Amino acid sequence: MTLERLLLGVANPARYSAILVALRDAFEVSCVDNRWDADAVLESSPDVVIVEDVLPGGRGLKICERARERPGGENTFILVIADHDSSAVDEARRAGVIDGWVLRSEPAGSILHRFWDLYSIRDDRRLAASQPEAKTLLDNSRKLFRSMGDGVINSHTRSLLSETATRVVTFADECSVTSVLGLLQGHHAYTFAHSLRVGILMATFGRHLGLDTDHVALMAETGLAHDVGKLRVPIEILAKPGRLCDDEMAVMRTHPDLGASMLADVYADRPGLIAAVRHHHEQLAGTGYPHGLKGGQIDELSLLTAVVDVYTALTDRRDYKPAMPVHQATAIMDTMAGPHLEPKLYRRFREVALDLVASDTGETAAA
Repeated sequence: MTLERLLLGVANPARYSAILVALRDAFEVSCVDNRWDADAVLESSPDVVIVEDVLPGGRGLKICERARERPGGENTFILVIADHDSSAVDEARRAGVIDGWVLRSEPAGSILHRFWDLYSIRDDRRLAASQPEAKTLLDNSRKLFRSMGDGVINSHTRSLLSETATRVVTFADECSVTSVLGLLQGHHAYTFAHSLRVGILMATFGRHLGLDTDHVALMAETGLAHDVGKLRVPIEILAKPGRLCDDEMAVMRTHPDLGASMLADVYADRPGLIAAVRHHHEQLAGTGYPHGLKGGQIDELSLLTAVVDVYTALTDRRDYKPAMPVHQATAIMDTMAGPHLEPKLYRRFREVALDLVASDTGETAAA
């Protein structure tokens, strides 16, 4: 498959050598150190543009404007590296000239993390625009987090929330829901992007199973909601790149119950969604969490969510790992079918995953 073209415009490329190595694994990269060379690369219509706000020969934001104005530029992903969120950068973001910005002083790993998070969300939104059920998912996401805030207020549990979740509730009361989602992204952007991807794949899976529109919408919304409990998990644990210690894992394993409790009042009429939020980490052999359920104790929507969640986690890109190829991910999941994943549901989802590969590459996927 042809790699997307990426323009990296930075005054001192040596400073970004580690980032260049990582990007070249996923993109065809053109790295330039001045505005004139950047303008020349724009003639080839790169798919991704990452530039510093100031380059020898001119302002990086002017390069961004030219990239956006080119034919097809509305689909170009554009990120600015800046010293601070200046009024010019903020105006460019609000006007849709750039998709986001990152602080120049951040370490390479953090810059890459921010890039992958924003880039993944862009891809999810493009996919959502092409699939009716997935497009509905984005609308449901706004309703979900508005409802989550209302539910917290109604159940008088605001004082139990972390600082971030309290800010979410405040913004749900006072601002647009888009701002709320921005705060959630700010708490841990990867969890937000991962949840979008799970929701979209859940919708795709539901359609593959031949479910009606209401059931497909329920699956999509369940996928989006499955990790909301992570709003109450400290960011130090969520963002840790290595293996969690026992104490950290104990905190992480509280997120299914936390999420179900946060949504219980709002979704009292959808017990299946609440159950899936609570049980999507349970395993057939009884070795999952938070309650060690086994076999028939786990409902079907939870089992469906578990399959999609595992697949998405394996194939997600992170700053410390590339996206795992689909065939490698399904090979791992083949060994999990039975003790962990429900075998029949997994085999049906495997068809979806391999079909997506086939449609993306134009090849026939092996069974």
